[in-house]
Amino acid sequence: MKTKRNIARKNVQEEEISNVIAPTGNQLVASPVLRSWLILAILVGSIASKAQPPKAELPFVLKENLILIKVQVNGSRELNFLFDTGAGVTVLNSSTAKTLQLKIGGESVIGTSGNSVKALTAIDNVITMGEVQIPGIDLEVFSIDHLSEYLKMPLDGIIGFDLLRNFITQVDIDNQVILLYNHDKELRLDDSWKTVEIIPARNNRFAIVASFLTNDNKYINLPLMVDSGYGSDMALFPNATRRNLAFKRRTRQVQGMSADSTITTNKGLRVKSMALADERFKNLWTVVMIDPVSVKAFSKEETFGLLGQGILLSFEIIYDLPNETAYFRDRK
Repeated sequence: MKTKRNIARKNVQEEEISNVIAPTGNQLVASPVLRSWLILAILVGSIASKAQPPKAELPFVLKENLILIKVQVNGSRELNFLFDTGAGVTVLNSSTAKTLQLKIGGESVIGTSGNSVKALTAIDNVITMGEVQIPGIDLEVFSIDHLSEYLKMPLDGIIGFDLLRNFITQVDIDNQVILLYNHDKELRLDDSWKTVEIIPARNNRFAIVASFLTNDNKYINLPLMVDSGYGSDMALFPNATRRNLAFKRRTRQVQGMSADSTITTNKGLRVKSMALADERFKNLWTVVMIDPVSVKAFSKEETFGLLGQGILLSFEIIYDLPNETAYFRDRK
């Protein structure tokens, strides 16, 4: 198992995390032998990709560690949507909904990481992303203008489960593109990918297992919900703190904001060691849920926390929800 460098990342609300820019330098001149190997590698990669070409390629931008893609609703202009693997429903900002002709079919109560929020349900919509369309999608309409303010750009909606359940979804961070594949066809991968079991969780969400160092100097396995809508490294629910995990002693208060704009105050500290997909992370920044609103929101969860973008961005990831499998590859 490889060991990552110490990640002493701050919460994304404490400092802005910039996009990674590839360094430039003098152009390298390849020898004839090296050129031959490069050509062979390109050909092999091309043959492998033809095992199943993607149905769509969705460019994205990273903002505060979060993935933003372009989406159309019922043939609308291109809208900014947050790609959120922790979102069990597709959300449309109420300010955006006013500009679209939607068919309202009722009301819903949507659970968030803060308080529950009442939403209007717009039924039977068509979501378009690149070359693919997903018909029959219900949209939960409520205000997320506070997230637009946080991101300093208009945010029109949130999509997660409705995308993930319809496709095999590959998140290629280095090329900043999401690739969508048919879920009923074989996706051939080489042995650089680590297979990870997906565990279904409540409300159209899912978890994977991570291993944590305890104060007994042993590792225990705990399922964490995969949440690409959470920009920091990790959050732990109160039930995780009862598992004798090894923490750094120094703590501080951390404020957070949920999808319904609730401000919570929780405890920030560092986990000494966590392992995921054959990678080990040390001194990992995490938020422990102690705010009464946060505790109530996650009190019924059988998982132990949230795995956020601060960790997920360390990997290239393929999500295959229909087959309850994910594939992780270290970005090196």
